[in-house]
Amino acid sequence: MTDKESSKNPKIENLNKKVLSSPVHFLAFGFGSGLAPFAPGTFGTLAAIPLYLLMQGLSLPIYLAITAIVCVVGVWICGESSKKLGVHDHSGIVWDEGQEIHVGQKIRYGGINTLRGYQEDIFANGIINITSIDLLFTPNEHFQLFAFGDKAYQDVYDIPLSLGFGLRQRTKNSVMEVSFGWPVDEAFSGGKVHVKFTSLLD
Repeated sequence: MTDKESSKNPKIENLNKKVLSSPVHFLAFGFGSGLAPFAPGTFGTLAAIPLYLLMQGLSLPIYLAITAIVCVVGVWICGESSKKLGVHDHSGIVWDEGQEIHVGQKIRYGGINTLRGYQEDIFANGIINITSIDLLFTPNEHFQLFAFGDKAYQDVYDIPLSLGFGLRQRTKNSVMEVSFGWPVDEAFSGGKVHVKFTSLLD
């Protein structure tokens, strides 16, 4: 649908007015990003990136506390917005985007000693904090493409940022994932390929 067509659609115009005039709708729609004419979930994720970057300077306890509050408040905001719109799980409600995590994301590579793009056991001690941000494209429940950025901190020194991309595929019995991570302080050829296989058999 083009912008010209959407501007003539009274339903869309009415929704835009509701979202932009109501604090609950405005927040539930990701500061209005959920009004995007296509891929509202992706735009909702992009809208959250500045907030994520602003929180990077916070201590870990404060970071976790804010995250917990945002999750709890978000449940109420999304529910209230859906109730007022009279639509269950409206596609434009993107505050809760990503709550249904793909099974392949629930299992990390090699525990805390692995940062995508780097070799194993690079940390000098066990007190580290790894922050990750993933941009996901999920055409269906069995296949997912993603781009990511990982950053690790420890009290000895900071591990530089790593960037990468990959794909994961889920079948009835397993999850297969292949990704390429590139440490930005090294040549692109110094990146690492990670392969992960997860069995879903009991």
